[in-house]
Amino acid sequence: MTRVIATSETIRKPPAEVWTVLTDWPKANAWMPTVASMQAEGPTQVGTRISYRTRRDTFHSTITELDEGRALTLRTEHGSVTADYAYGLEEVAGGTKVSLTATCQLSGHQWFGPILRLMMRITDGSQIKKLKAVAEGT
Repeated sequence: MTRVIATSETIRKPPAEVWTVLTDWPKANAWMPTVASMQAEGPTQVGTRISYRTRRDTFHSTITELDEGRALTLRTEHGSVTADYAYGLEEVAGGTKVSLTATCQLSGHQWFGPILRLMMRITDGSQIKKLKAVAEGT
């Protein structure tokens, strides 16, 4: 997998509050720029499938890693694309450091890889800044 996004922000809220915002799937469209709606098909645990709609399509992610209150990885497989979005929370002075590392793998049509990675950076690179604004109520 190729790393596409690596970003972090410090949110002036305790980890438990940030985790609640991060995993409130029906409200994720407030901080996920391309998501129109999102819903989990069960509790937040490894194996839970999460469906989300964009303006163009419906996608499905699966929670592949979970450390309750600290880390979460969502994997989306769509056609020849596999993308992992790994969120991490760490308590720091003044709040919670939240990180996002997104990786992507493309099978076939390798010429499309640079375009896809650029699109991911443009559309999802601001997720953590938007999560910060939502969590801090700004």
